[in-house]
Amino acid sequence: MTIEIHKTLVLSTEHITAPTAKYMEDLPWPVVMTNEYAFRLVAYDPQPMEDPLLKELEPLLQLARDNDCGYLILDCDGPVEADLPTYDW
Repeated sequence: MTIEIHKTLVLSTEHITAPTAKYMEDLPWPVVMTNEYAFRLVAYDPQPMEDPLLKELEPLLQLARDNDCGYLILDCDGPVEADLPTYDW
């Protein structure tokens, strides 16, 4: 049997702004899944983010890559990382 396991970093949506969350609802990349509470993003493809609204994702995705995670989930109930910026919305 071959089992494939992917590591995922989970953080709070407090680490993104409301405009970024709204913008990501229809974004094809790096967002691979969204629902009303969370976003799942591809972390393993470090494409540069030219869009200013997505620049705040770069340190979050880098933290995921630094911890060998292929994905990042931003969840409204996810943990807040003290070393990352947060936004009140």
